[in-house]
Amino acid sequence: MSLFISNLALILVNRSKTGNLIDILTHNNKAFNWIGGGALVLLILVLVIPSIRALFAFELVQTMDLVLALVVASLSLILVNAVRMKDRNY
Repeated sequence: MSLFISNLALILVNRSKTGNLIDILTHNNKAFNWIGGGALVLLILVLVIPSIRALFAFELVQTMDLVLALVVASLSLILVNAVRMKDRNY
């Protein structure tokens, strides 16, 4: 799950070569909204519906695992954006 959320965060960061994180998050991109939203809905369905979860051999996600995945994704988003901003200043 953290890989999935981190990949969505990296897509957000790579949407703009010149904008900062706030610009990227406030800019509306219909394609990303559809793809990201659809992928999140499918992930939630796979994790919530027991028969689909069993099909993929997933375990029930604990709250702490979900929090950890969101924290890792957020940190990777901030770190990649900080590296880009630092490289742009040189």
